[in-house]
Amino acid sequence: MPEPQLGAALESTTRAEQLRKTHLETIAALSRSMEAKESYTGGHTERVAEIALGLAERLGYTGADLDAIEIGALMHDIGKIGIPESILRKPGPLDNDEWLVMKRHPVISELILSEIELSPIVLQIARSSHERMDGHGYPDGLAGDEIPLPARVVLVADAFDALTSDRSYRRSRRPRAAIEEIVANAGSQFCPRVVAALERMYRDEPATLGEVTLSVIAS
Repeated sequence: MPEPQLGAALESTTRAEQLRKTHLETIAALSRSMEAKESYTGGHTERVAEIALGLAERLGYTGADLDAIEIGALMHDIGKIGIPESILRKPGPLDNDEWLVMKRHPVISELILSEIELSPIVLQIARSSHERMDGHGYPDGLAGDEIPLPARVVLVADAFDALTSDRSYRRSRRPRAAIEEIVANAGSQFCPRVVAALERMYRDEPATLGEVTLSVIAS
């Protein structure tokens, strides 16, 4: 390739990467505005996205599909913008009527995101990342392989960050304890394939999951 064409191609690639970064930063900022409605630890959505990316890579996702999983993870709970704060911030368990309202938020998420030109993977995550393997999730009561794999990925990433973050009703757990609880619910709540990827991620990159490792420096 002649040098001017190479320079133009590199410039175009740089612009595309800058645009992608700006796009993700805008999405993350919108997600943080959603966090402000809840008593979540700051940075929850970004942590969920980072964990979801690590899991998805271990499950073979690449390129545009991986980008879509990142966007879906950042935006999967955007529908909570339509849920009253009295429900989102309630310190105790929700009653039946409140729980019915809360269960609407994935449908609202999908509705909001369907107005934007996005990968179908993003919409799958928005609607189905609260479904359970045993069919007892919401909003559609999907079970097993009926649940899109990207949605199963985000469910595990979201659960791990929730367990390892302080909440008004409980203290955070150490990463290893959180993984043990998720493993105990593999096959019922969580997808065993995704849980296995989480265990590999913990083994290979413990720091990404918040585990502090100490090394002894020989003198």
